[in-house]
Amino acid sequence: MNEREANKEVRYKEILTAGLDLLVENGYAAFKIRDLAKRLNISVGLFFHYFESKEDFYKTLIKIGISSPMDLVGQILEKGTPLDIFTMMANQIFDMIARDKFTAKMFLLMHQTAINGDVPESVKAMFFDFDTISPLVPVVRKGQDEGTIKSGNPKTLILTYWAAINGMAEFYINGDCEILPMGEWLSDILARH
Repeated sequence: MNEREANKEVRYKEILTAGLDLLVENGYAAFKIRDLAKRLNISVGLFFHYFESKEDFYKTLIKIGISSPMDLVGQILEKGTPLDIFTMMANQIFDMIARDKFTAKMFLLMHQTAINGDVPESVKAMFFDFDTISPLVPVVRKGQDEGTIKSGNPKTLILTYWAAINGMAEFYINGDCEILPMGEWLSDILARH
């Protein structure tokens, strides 16, 4: 990659990061491209060099928010016992959050996308096609069959696990939590005692 391409990549990441901050702080309806341009001291036109519209920008962030967890689930799915899988996922997610607040803010953006009514339908459709539950249901069922994961509805157990991760990401961003938990604490939510 030459210097020009490297600078372009740096600028792209700066726009994504600052835009994510503004979306998390203000929501989609209040997000203004000119506010983003002002924050970065760039022209509004430069934003449009990278993105077609405000909606296109949001979609780009959602694609990032979808791909990272799905990649992680795919990488870990066959590694270890069912509880090991949930522990490894939590540890990797918390490691990413601790290294880069962008990851924690992505959890917040994904949550906001699910609950805010001002999000464009095309973005909501992308979000609701996102499924981090179904690939993990067989893992929970296997753990239940082995007696290592508590009985109960697998989907509800997985949702409880993800809710804990989302909550910790939010607490971390808000400064309410300086040290993230160990993955074992989250897999313990699922463990049969």
